[in-house]
Amino acid sequence: HDDIRAMEKHHAIATYKKLWWDRYKYNLIQDTDVAIKVFSFSINMGSNQAHTIVQRACNAVSIAVDETPLLVEDGVFGPKTRTAINGTDPLTMRVAIGCEAAGFYRYLVGRNKAKYGKFLKGWLNRAYE
Repeated sequence: HDDIRAMEKHHAIATYKKLWWDRYKYNLIQDTDVAIKVFSFSINMGSNQAHTIVQRACNAVSIAVDETPLLVEDGVFGPKTRTAINGTDPLTMRVAIGCEAAGFYRYLVGRNKAKYGKFLKGWLNRAYE
């Protein structure tokens, strides 16, 4: 893995685009702000965790007659997850993803305050921006 801080800006941008944006096809998310939020969390907490949070958010905002979750929360970012995101009001989706991410960050700090406590304020800012 390259040290992103040591890279020239254009190389860092190309690396992030290739390893996250293109790999997970975030361009297929119709709302750019939602796509950027998913991309940001994927880089910050790892793609599997970020995608699980997105799936949890989709399930939280979906209204299922039989109360069955819309998505399996498995961290796989495929067509079903993209369809669920694109079928939800973008503002609602951004808020739901942020709330789920904030919960995850609080969980991390609760498990190891000495290690992660110093990051909580910044993480919550990221979640709610």
